[in-house]
Amino acid sequence: MSDEQHIGNDKSRYINAPKRTEVIHRSGLQGLKGQPRLKKLFTLHNGRKLEAEHIIVPAEKVELETTVHPLNPRNQEALSVNAVRDILKDIEARGVDTEGVAVKRNGVYLLIEGSRRRFCCIQSAKELPLWVLPDDVNADDINSIISATQTSRRFSYREVGLKYLREMEEHGFVTNEELANYHGISHVSVSKRVQAAKINSTLIALFPDYEAIPNSYY
Repeated sequence: MSDEQHIGNDKSRYINAPKRTEVIHRSGLQGLKGQPRLKKLFTLHNGRKLEAEHIIVPAEKVELETTVHPLNPRNQEALSVNAVRDILKDIEARGVDTEGVAVKRNGVYLLIEGSRRRFCCIQSAKELPLWVLPDDVNADDINSIISATQTSRRFSYREVGLKYLREMEEHGFVTNEELANYHGISHVSVSKRVQAAKINSTLIALFPDYEAIPNSYY
């Protein structure tokens, strides 16, 4: 298996075309009168299908009513205006044109994917469109969705490596080989990312937009 291969990286396996259904505003967010609520089917790694509902979080509620899901590997501390420069100007001019993916828990949308767009919406006072899944997806489901729906910037080796270290602790794995077998990927792939994650955080933070450091540098 290629060092660059990721679980669930075939986006077409996980996302089916949206369909229109009746208008049901369960979220409490204001929708357009007479407009049907869009829905989309997500096919999970085990073949189970889940229907996601389309919602739009108003600009003034994005920071309060959304946060980042704990399983989302994106390093939130590394987000800055410089780190999102590739998408910020477009969002300032036209808003967000690609939905994030979230689950709703205790009245808050937890973003599985789309945290960079969320940051831009907060910075530019823009609304945030989301596909909202039922909150009964497990960690494997979420990881497969994350892999399938990455958009403008893939996760850095360091971000994935930090996720791997958390997984090793959660599962009691001692070696990279154990985690590699668990994910069905090469131990070299795991080792490179774990190595990147173990670089001193104080040192790495000296670089502007440090999560954009080319993976080959590791």
